[in-house]
Amino acid sequence: MSDNFTADLAIGEILDYEIDYEDAMALSDPDDTIVDSTWSTAICGTGTDLTFTNDIFDATKVWITLSGAALQNRIHKVKNTMTTIGGRVYVRTITVTIVPK
Repeated sequence: MSDNFTADLAIGEILDYEIDYEDAMALSDPDDTIVDSTWSTAICGTGTDLTFTNDIFDATKVWITLSGAALQNRIHKVKNTMTTIGGRVYVRTITVTIVPK
């Protein structure tokens, strides 16, 4: 599984993003499950205009809704840190580029 993903978010959009950890969960015996998921962002530049909502997860996937993008060409590094019932910690990053409508 790749540790990094890329995505676009147009100015004014409200979109959901998903990270599927199912393959990673299946590597343990018995299969592991997600017990916690946290999100953070780092911006390439100054300020922030990205809003996180609907931070949810199930046994193998995590989701986040992103909105509030107002500045075109701004790049955000949105990081998910996920912990499993077996004590494993996985970190994945989505590079989100703000594009015109």
